[in-house]
Amino acid sequence: MRLPQLKADFRHLSFSTRRKTSRSNRGACAKGSAGVPRNIDLDLLLFGSQSVSLPGLKIPHYGIAERAFVLVPLAELAGQFEVPGLGTVESLLGQLDCTSIVPYTT
Repeated sequence: MRLPQLKADFRHLSFSTRRKTSRSNRGACAKGSAGVPRNIDLDLLLFGSQSVSLPGLKIPHYGIAERAFVLVPLAELAGQFEVPGLGTVESLLGQLDCTSIVPYTT
């Protein structure tokens, strides 16, 4: 299975604004609506090798190192990618229990 990648040529603040607008336009719930079904949920995991810490935007994503469901497919795309401040995707994955992660098949 080939996973989609997004290549952006605009600043992360602009992307954050566009992402929030896109989510809002598609009916996604605002922050603080935990447990409420959402039509779409987009998380910005990485922005190249940059680290960003701004109100409403943290890159790499705050939970990337603890989420096997994120790291398993990311390792298929770029296992040796260095997640800023955390290590390679494969090294992060090696610290997690991935037994519950199964490939999607059609």
